[in-house]
Amino acid sequence: MSNKQSQTGFLPKDPVQAVQRLVKISRALLDLSERETQALVQNETVTFAILQDEKEMLADQYTKASEEFRGRLEDFRRIDRALLSQLESIQKKLTEKVQANAVIITQMRARAEKTTQSSLITAQELGQTKPLKFPNDNTRQERI
Repeated sequence: MSNKQSQTGFLPKDPVQAVQRLVKISRALLDLSERETQALVQNETVTFAILQDEKEMLADQYTKASEEFRGRLEDFRRIDRALLSQLESIQKKLTEKVQANAVIITQMRARAEKTTQSSLITAQELGQTKPLKFPNDNTRQERI
């Protein structure tokens, strides 16, 4: 598809500007992934949750730009190889960062599940060995 033909409109028609925009979106996602890593490492779950809205918006932009990029590959074969290498490098780092964050999340989930399971077992053991007495619990006995 020629850059003079109608596009989906997400990326600029100019191939250089289009790749620059994809680079910018990719960098923004990489930066956000770094902030996610920091939130995860510091166990700041609220910060991590807040970042998800921004991540969703950026991921949507990235998906649209990537789809359009793939549909216009012929346009991009003619641009400076250094710019394409820059994009490739950022995307590789982004993939690595996303995979690393997924590992951290999996580890956190496993720890949370283990803690929850341990708490449930402890509560069950306490319930079996030490019955709870509630104030005014004798109302049932009075009615019987």
